[in-house]
Amino acid sequence: MRIVLIVGTVATVLATAACGSSRATDANGKILFGRSTDLYAMNADGSQARLFLRNAGYPAVSRDGQWVAFVRDSAIWIVRRDGTAPRQITTRPRRIHDLEPAWSADGRTIFFSRRKEPEGGYESIFSVSLDGRDLRRLTFSDVEWDCAEMEPAPFPDGRIVAYTDYCDRGATASILAISPSGRDRDLGLDLGDNFWSEYAPAWSPDGASLAFAAEHPDEYGNAPIDLGSRLAIYVASSTKPPHAVARPSGTADGLRDPAWSPDGTWIALTRATGTKASELWLVHPDGTGLRQLTDGTPADSNPEWLPPVQ
Repeated sequence: MRIVLIVGTVATVLATAACGSSRATDANGKILFGRSTDLYAMNADGSQARLFLRNAGYPAVSRDGQWVAFVRDSAIWIVRRDGTAPRQITTRPRRIHDLEPAWSADGRTIFFSRRKEPEGGYESIFSVSLDGRDLRRLTFSDVEWDCAEMEPAPFPDGRIVAYTDYCDRGATASILAISPSGRDRDLGLDLGDNFWSEYAPAWSPDGASLAFAAEHPDEYGNAPIDLGSRLAIYVASSTKPPHAVARPSGTADGLRDPAWSPDGTWIALTRATGTKASELWLVHPDGTGLRQLTDGTPADSNPEWLPPVQ
């Protein structure tokens, strides 16, 4: 089952950024993001949003910044950073949806989630080489109904792949890790026991920290309203416990899709704001500098940084 954010009122916690912050974000390049059914690129201060690719979503930039993986018609594709030479990587059988691509550290492999649609639907983590061969299923849950192993996030040095596990875990989601070959591995840091659910892992460029979306009891009066709603963005490291860097507001707000800037000084994120609407925001990893980039009309989501040409 895919987790859908329950949206609510717009936050009132916008912090005004200093002029120097715009220059700092410019040094990190542009931000790719999904807008309705297409991909757009904009400056890191939210200006000059322009069409990048039609009929595309879920952007993922290779470590060298030269290629962008994306989803088109439920298959994984890649394209050069200038939007040329699109090439399909996976060929999906009937009732299969390939989603959420992520590049390996060496740029030779793409990890992704593959959704099958029997009666309830389930997802697993797969990997594939850039020529479309060597397709491997890496996670094997024994639950094949309303189950999701999704949102792969390779560690910068390629040792492990973090992912979201939502499979028969008492209606909660956890962030786990596997090796690139699919063996269970230790995540390498403690996310604590205080969250109801954890989603969308994203490693900092140096691998020292992990950003993720999570549901915490502090965000509710008594119990979770709906799984996947009122998510906050947290950052954890091997030396520090998780701390919130952006919190929801209103009765059923939700934050998702954290994405680190190339220099590790910013986190872009998606904020659900209304029915089928969402905005993009920026925040520093310490929780300062929160600011809005897009107005959510139409819906924007899945930010990804496209670094400057080297």
